[in-house]
Amino acid sequence: MVTVGSKIGEATAELFAADSYRDYLELHGLSVQLAEALAEYWHARVRAELGFSGEDPSEMEDMFALKYRGARFSLGYGACPDLEDRAKIADLLGPERIG
Repeated sequence: MVTVGSKIGEATAELFAADSYRDYLELHGLSVQLAEALAEYWHARVRAELGFSGEDPSEMEDMFALKYRGARFSLGYGACPDLEDRAKIADLLGPERIG
C-alpha cells in the first residue's frame, strides 16, 4: 500500500467543494499517478533486493503477460477483483500510523 498523504485528499476535497473541477481533476490525477509511481518504485526495490530484477524478460509484452517473478497486483484488477479486501489489508497494515 502506498500513499501520497492525506493533505492531497483535503486539497482535492476543497477544490471539488469550490466547484473548481478542472483543478480538482488535475490534482487528483497527479496524486493517483504519483502513488502509482511510488508503488512501482518500491516494487522494483523489493525485487532488486530479492535478486529478481535481473530475470526480467526483454520484451515488454512478456512483462504485461507477467512472465517474471515477483509481480505486483492491485486490488480491483483481474487478479484481485474484490475491492472489499482493501479493508482487510488496511486492518493488517494500520495505515493510520503514517497519517
